[in-house]
Amino acid sequence: MDTRTRTNSVVHSLFGVRQSGEIMSLAPGTLLSVGIMLAALPLADLLGQWLLRLRGIDPTGKASPISGVTVAIILGILLRNSIHLPTSLQPGIQFCVKKLLRLGIILVGIKLSVLDVLKLGAWGIPVVMIAITAGLLFV
Repeated sequence: MDTRTRTNSVVHSLFGVRQSGEIMSLAPGTLLSVGIMLAALPLADLLGQWLLRLRGIDPTGKASPISGVTVAIILGILLRNSIHLPTSLQPGIQFCVKKLLRLGIILVGIKLSVLDVLKLGAWGIPVVMIAITAGLLFV
C-alpha cells in the first residue's frame, strides 16, 4: 500500500471522508454541533437548578441533575425537525454523531470504569472489562 492510499485510509477511518481535502466539508456541521452543545450546557444547568428548586433543594453549589449532552441531543432533534437544514451541514453533523459522540461515550465509560476498578479492587476488573466490551459491541 502506497503512502497516499494509507493516508486516505487513515483520514477515512478518523473523519469518515475519502480524501484529506474533504475534511473542510465537515466544518459547517461541526460548528453547528459545537454551537448547540455550547447552548445546551448552560441550559442544562438552568433546568437542573429549576428542578432542584422544584423539589425543595437549594441548588447552590450542587451539580445539575440534567446532562448537557441530553439537552444537546434534544435541541438537535428539535432544530432538525423544526427547520430545514442546508445539505452542506450534513457531513459535519454525521461526523459529530458517528465519531465524536461515540468517542465521548467511550471516554466517559472508560473514566467511570477506572474509578470503579479503584473502588472495587482487583476482583472488579473482569466485571468492568465485560461491561466495556458489551458497551462497545452495542455501540
